Amino acid sequence: MSRRGACQRLWTTSVLWISLWKGPTVMPKSRSKRRRYIPPPRPKPKRSAPWVGPTIVVSLVVGIVYILLFYMQILPPVLDNLNNFNLAIGFVPLIFGLILATRWT
Repeated sequence: MSRRGACQRLWTTSVLWISLWKGPTVMPKSRSKRRRYIPPPRPKPKRSAPWVGPTIVVSLVVGIVYILLFYMQILPPVLDNLNNFNLAIGFVPLIFGLILATRWT
């Protein structure tokens, strides 16, 4: 008997004993592979209050008009003495309107 035949017979015999001792060698499918995970549906965003839209428009217009009045030097003397702080005063409503606009649904 050749060495190859002895090894093959030994291998088949060991596989036979292992399968008899431990059962079938086929691994069962894991539960995670049976079904694909489906995440729950995303909740719909809440509608914004009805005052949000007009507030966005008014704040953007107020900020732009204030900055334009500053550049045209039409502001009253009390506000004109603030010099470049008028730009900050004009940008506050603009930034507020932009923040509101990003959260509006």
